[in-house]
Amino acid sequence: MTTLDLAERIIADFACAESRLRLIKPVPHHEWLVPPGELYWFAGDVPTSVAHGASIFLRRTPADPLLEDQIHIEVRLFWDEPWRMDKPATHRAILWCERGPRFFGRSTSLIGSGASFFYACCIEHLCEDVIEAIGTALYVWNRLREGTRS
Repeated sequence: MTTLDLAERIIADFACAESRLRLIKPVPHHEWLVPPGELYWFAGDVPTSVAHGASIFLRRTPADPLLEDQIHIEVRLFWDEPWRMDKPATHRAILWCERGPRFFGRSTSLIGSGASFFYACCIEHLCEDVIEAIGTALYVWNRLREGTRS
């Protein structure tokens, strides 16, 4: 597999993951965001730019690091190293789901541990697993919000 083939695969996988994650309706005052140039920041070299992952976020807009009633979700996608491209692909992701202020470590995890790790044979299966975990985290967040209103 050439570097160009790898770049095209990464771009297609990222677009697939982003479109699937955007199907999750954001909670009020939050939106799905991809940092500008996430796949191209290293001189336009896609494989090098994503060597340590590429992220898709669900964040509060406008940002307010001190606000108690907010969540922060990051899905960081990883691809196999170029030297492994002749082997069956393994898609990987790390998921962080936190609530509360993103200031001085005051946020807490909604998924039990600090992060969850996912592995799948294709991007579609990886997205299914990640979306299920995000759904659980959003359920927990809503239950915690209801508890604070009582």
